[in-house]
Amino acid sequence: WIQKSSIYHTSGYEFLDMKDVVIQSIEYAKSNNVKVSFDVACPGVVLDHKEEFLSSLIPFIDIIFANEEEAINLTGKEPREAVDELAKLCEIAVVKVGAKGAYVKRGSELYFSEGFRVDVANTNGAGDGFAAGFLYSLNKDYNLEKALKLANKYASLVVQEHTARLPYKAVS
Repeated sequence: WIQKSSIYHTSGYEFLDMKDVVIQSIEYAKSNNVKVSFDVACPGVVLDHKEEFLSSLIPFIDIIFANEEEAINLTGKEPREAVDELAKLCEIAVVKVGAKGAYVKRGSELYFSEGFRVDVANTNGAGDGFAAGFLYSLNKDYNLEKALKLANKYASLVVQEHTARLPYKAVS
C-alpha cells in the first residue's frame, strides 16, 4: 500500500512505539518516490529523542507538522520563526498554534491561516483532523493557502465533537 500512495503519513506516537518499523517504512516510501509526512504529535519525541529524530527522520521527511510547543522544542524559536527553520529541513513545514491558527512554509511561500471560532467539546483528534485536511488538499493539488484553510476548518469540526470522530457515515 505504501508503493501505491502519494503520501505516507506517520507520527511521533508510532516513532516512540515502533521506532524501527517507522524508520524502515519511511525509507521504503522514499525509495518508491512516495512523499513522507510526519506529525511530531508528541512533545516526548522532541524532548527525549531530539538528536535521533533530527538525524534519523528529518532527512527523509517532506512534510512536517508540529504544534507550537513541539516547534519551539525543535528549533528554540517561536512559531513564526520556527516554521522558517523547519522549512529549511523539509519541503513543507506546518506549525500549528491551536485555536489561533497555523503557519505553513514551502520555499519562499509563507501563509498564516487563522483558526475558526467554535465551541470546543474535545481537542482529541484535532491534530489528526488538521493533517487529514491538509494532506487531502495536497492530493487535490490545492495551493498551500487553501490547504491550510481547509486543514484549520477540518480541525475545527473535529473539536466540536465529544469524540475524536466526526459523525458522518462513509459513502459506499
